[in-house]
Amino acid sequence: QEDSGPFPIFQDFSVFFHHLPVPQNQRMPYVEIQSEGQVGIVSVRHNHQECRWWREGNRLFWEMESSEGENKIEILVITEDCRLVMMEPWIYSEEG
Repeated sequence: QEDSGPFPIFQDFSVFFHHLPVPQNQRMPYVEIQSEGQVGIVSVRHNHQECRWWREGNRLFWEMESSEGENKIEILVITEDCRLVMMEPWIYSEEG
């Protein structure tokens, strides 16, 4: 008799996004991605435009021009079980 039950490919992988409330002076902003499995980056948007990005471990950095007023970062990832997960937009003001 074969066992029935959940298959590993359908596991519910949790994904968490962490960032500082406001980027600190002399510091490059980043988002730390924590998950139970591997995630792939699908999209990184700064102020509604796709931007170049790179990863250092769990930290995701992006190239961006400083904007006065509000800045918005949006990140979309895909999990090992093929789910798309979007980070709640990070809106912050650049302090000059």
